[in-house]
Amino acid sequence: MSMMSADTGGSRDRARLRSVALQIALHGSVLAIWEIACRTVVSPLFLPPPSAIAVAFYDTLRSGASGTTTDGQHVSLVAQNAAAGAGPLTGAASCPSALACRFVSAAGYIPGNRTTGAIRYIVIGTAGTTYEQAVAQAANPKDATSAHYLVRGSDGQVTQLVRGKDVARFTGNNTLDAQSVTVGLDTVGGTGLIRYSDATYASTAALVRFLAATYHLPLDRQHVLGQDELPATGGTLQNDPGPRFDWGHLFTLMDAELAPPADDYGRAIAFVPALATNTQPVRQCATLGLGCADLGRQQVNFVPLRTAPQDTAPLLSDAGLHVNGAAGSADLADSGDKAVAGQVFAVAQRQAGWTAIWYGGQLGWFKDSPGLTRTVRMPLVTPAPGVSQVDVYTDPAGEPDQLYTLGAGESYPLLSQSPDGFSAISFDHHIAFVRTADLSVWPG
Repeated sequence: MSMMSADTGGSRDRARLRSVALQIALHGSVLAIWEIACRTVVSPLFLPPPSAIAVAFYDTLRSGASGTTTDGQHVSLVAQNAAAGAGPLTGAASCPSALACRFVSAAGYIPGNRTTGAIRYIVIGTAGTTYEQAVAQAANPKDATSAHYLVRGSDGQVTQLVRGKDVARFTGNNTLDAQSVTVGLDTVGGTGLIRYSDATYASTAALVRFLAATYHLPLDRQHVLGQDELPATGGTLQNDPGPRFDWGHLFTLMDAELAPPADDYGRAIAFVPALATNTQPVRQCATLGLGCADLGRQQVNFVPLRTAPQDTAPLLSDAGLHVNGAAGSADLADSGDKAVAGQVFAVAQRQAGWTAIWYGGQLGWFKDSPGLTRTVRMPLVTPAPGVSQVDVYTDPAGEPDQLYTLGAGESYPLLSQSPDGFSAISFDHHIAFVRTADLSVWPG
């Protein structure tokens, strides 16, 4: 059997690997030989590394697969009890013992020596592909991305790819990568109405609870974030774990509250829609505003925000998404007009069954409904006396964002303050950074 060379396309490598796995599994007599061969043939000319190929091969056996062999025969592989290849490759994983995690070292990470205090967030996103492909891809030296953990959808198997002390290249934002432990979920894409498996939620809940205890993080939505809530550098925003990720269910499994305790004297509100009953009209577009399909009303984890307290008022427009000033849309990828379950915002106005929040420099109105929100108390920031407006940063290491500012009279929930002189705030669908010296902090 010959291995694929480095200049062979990754997708073709994976397809051929899957085909070979199917053929070998059908003959059923050379599993151990395959693992030995994969682990022995170590050469920089072959990608992914043999160890990663072995892991992907046995994962395929355990999960099952179907496809066409190299000679054109269509075959199906029933999931098997393939124990080989299941153990850690380079040491034990840091994980709840009940999950029986393993460790496979990723190639695309930044070596570090992070301590507990340096980690501020747990970020959940998607792997963007199947679990088996993601494990093999992460071990590819030519791949620059990684997550600390991957969760397989079929059975909840967890693999650690990057040690907690090291920085995974996951969020697209250098500052947040350095402050986060990241979890990728097994799926293809993150822009559609993905339904995650019960096994995914169960393993993710156990893992996140373990990570929060390990790094002394509060188990709340201000510290457990979706990748879609992070400001991206380079103009690319993510939309995962997606609008159908059930944040309420995850927090119930963790025996934690989705939002802070209710407080009638609070000046902020937390969105707590139940996925099962929160239906909104949505569209799926090939690109924002183009090639759209109307999906009707769907169960989603967000609440749409409008420019005025009227059902017919336009949805909020995000200057970063709608450069021509067009109104927001029901497109699932249009994050500039949506408040997601667990997010907290400052109340700006109330009017006849409607509430407005401060959202990215605008008033975002939503229609009041029982069980949709909870009044809470949370520290809020406003411009300091004498400061007319505050610069907003997507990354403290860069320049201020030219599209957004925090204006006089506006207020936003404070998430954290760093020694580097910046504070993280809940600004709109995404968190943002502002200079601490420019702020006044109120108890909320």
